[in-house]
Amino acid sequence: SEQLEAVVRFILRWHGLSSLSIISHSWGSMPACLFAGRNPAMVERMVLFGAIARRPPRRYEKPPTAPAWRIVTVDDQWARFIEDVPRDEQPVLSRAHFDEWSERYLDTDPDSRSRDPAGVKTPTGPFTDILHAWHGDLAYDPALIQAPVAIIRGEWDGLINDQDARWLFDAFTASPIRRDIKISRGTHLLHLETMRYALYRESIGFLMADDKLSVPRPGANRCQPTSQQRGGQFMNTPQEHKNIPGYDYGTDKVARSPITLDEWETLKKSALFS
Repeated sequence: SEQLEAVVRFILRWHGLSSLSIISHSWGSMPACLFAGRNPAMVERMVLFGAIARRPPRRYEKPPTAPAWRIVTVDDQWARFIEDVPRDEQPVLSRAHFDEWSERYLDTDPDSRSRDPAGVKTPTGPFTDILHAWHGDLAYDPALIQAPVAIIRGEWDGLINDQDARWLFDAFTASPIRRDIKISRGTHLLHLETMRYALYRESIGFLMADDKLSVPRPGANRCQPTSQQRGGQFMNTPQEHKNIPGYDYGTDKVARSPITLDEWETLKKSALFS
């Protein structure tokens, strides 16, 4: 979370912004929410994809210990990727896409191909944090999150079931806008599967939503929103109508665009405008 904070502070300073939005996946929701709870004014919105929730403490049982590292092979990853798909359902992960992905996966560890079988040396810290959360000890307090939050998950996600999502939704007590979105035919690895485009659309839709907050969040920026700030801002409606950005079109007041038309076309594609 401290590394994330350093990155966010750099981005905000570089672009002259007061806040930004964060998308996290799985264990990544822990450092993301730990940071957001510590710095509420710096976070605009949060998408928690496949987030890990707290489960009730298990009586007389402590979370098991684990070594610092383990070797994860390509076969280990394939088994993990498909294990949550019901037996009577069609596959949701392309083997051809996985084979291409697995080569890039092995590239992340320069020693991976020297092992037999080839595998990546992977820290087990995130795994241990998840086990602690499932024994009643979540790494952050959801009640400290003051940004709008979307919990997005696949219907077959074994790491965040309906009960987990319900607990997490209810635990974000200070979040003014909350959504729990479940996407059909998806697992914990939904971003690699056939329904990934639904994940993209739901994430973009939430981040770009025009729903407004009726009550300012503590520490939030109360200035007029700029064109770079979307959603969750507080607008003075009469003033907005008098001063609408972009209505100097065709005059010398309009600044030159910092991007070319070719770059604009690339930006449109990145936003899924075909």
